Amino acid sequence: MRDGLTNEKYRAITGAPPATATRDLKSLVDNGLLYSSGEGKRGLRYFVNFPQDNSLFVGKENDPLVDDISLSKILKKIERNIEYFRGEKNSGLTKLIDEYRALSLDDKVADRKLEKLLGRNR
Repeated sequence: MRDGLTNEKYRAITGAPPATATRDLKSLVDNGLLYSSGEGKRGLRYFVNFPQDNSLFVGKENDPLVDDISLSKILKKIERNIEYFRGEKNSGLTKLIDEYRALSLDDKVADRKLEKLLGRNR
């Protein structure tokens, strides 16, 4: 879309109600996938934030691709899930653990944090 994505177009594509479309688009901007241009209801447009234009990830070799904040958020979700189900196995917990491990990219510190949390709740 050369003229960008509007809230109205997003709603037509997704079938989302207006408030949900606004939240979704804001989230996509906040996460760096889209950027906004213009102002007001009719003038605001969203465009894809292509990596070659603005790098989504840090290019330094020693810096992680996924920031520690994202991993911390998932770790908090795992902890809440464990507390809610009181040690019972559930697919949501397994999915969160798999997501955490995939995003940590074998980072030893992140792995130790997860193992400490899981060991404490066994």
